[in-house]
Amino acid sequence: MAASQETRIEGVSPRDNFYLVTNRRTVEKKDGHMQYNRLGGDLFGKQDDAYSFSVSKPGSTVLIDRDRFFADLESRECRDRPLVIFVHGCCVSLGEMFKQARGLKNAFEKQCGPIDMVCYDWSTPSGNYPASLSRVEAMNASFNEFLQQLPEGLKSHKGRPLILVTHSLGAYCLVDRRSKDSVIDRDSIFSACFFSRPDITQDQFFASYPAFKNIAGRYFLLKASNDPNLKLSALVRSRPFASNRQNRRLGLFADDDALERLDPERLSVIDVSELKLGHVIPYEKIASLYKEMIGIKSGETRKIN
Repeated sequence: MAASQETRIEGVSPRDNFYLVTNRRTVEKKDGHMQYNRLGGDLFGKQDDAYSFSVSKPGSTVLIDRDRFFADLESRECRDRPLVIFVHGCCVSLGEMFKQARGLKNAFEKQCGPIDMVCYDWSTPSGNYPASLSRVEAMNASFNEFLQQLPEGLKSHKGRPLILVTHSLGAYCLVDRRSKDSVIDRDSIFSACFFSRPDITQDQFFASYPAFKNIAGRYFLLKASNDPNLKLSALVRSRPFASNRQNRRLGLFADDDALERLDPERLSVIDVSELKLGHVIPYEKIASLYKEMIGIKSGETRKIN
């Protein structure tokens, strides 16, 4: 698609401004407009062969090519604003993903000032955990490819502040359950990375951490021992004859001391059990941790750099 071409997608109303990367199935209407197949895409997780890039605004979504997508993110008008990349968890429809993105964006802007947000949607089928789980390896590979395509001007050590927020199964965008190797460039891409109650094991995190540990200046792992969805995940994914430690989810029972010894300068474990959020993303807590990290005091307003 030429950089000057635009294809509008109807039927998607994010109610906010987002940049969207998705491989959720689209269908072409007779008038040449594009519309997300909400039924097939959400219930069955139908996918296109490749990820598409778009800009979503209230009432419309416009497909653009990858080069223009990144050029917009590097533009003079927005390069001083932090850019948050959000990777959702399992069983999330397109509408639910936008709802979560709004909650996260609102929390950041309330505490830290204006931001831009990229929603990285890996077309999970709504309400189908096994089908979502079957896609994490493909999502890990595609997200690594996405990071390799990032222009230098978007990496935190050279450009605008870049923050990664993953939730639940979304942690697999960095954590590779197959091996210790990663194709991620090992330079500093993100200023901060948040794992919101990751639906992975501690062994998986320890095995993968050496491969991605240098891509972020700080890591925050948020856990909650009263997360009902992760308890169900631990039951569904339990392996016979495996130890309790091998079965239980990191987002439930992270070993604070062991993890912080893994990288004491950059890795912090935060217990959010007292918030009693169920499996809801702790939007305000994530934003406040970033606010504290960059040194904005309560009541202070200033440009983030």
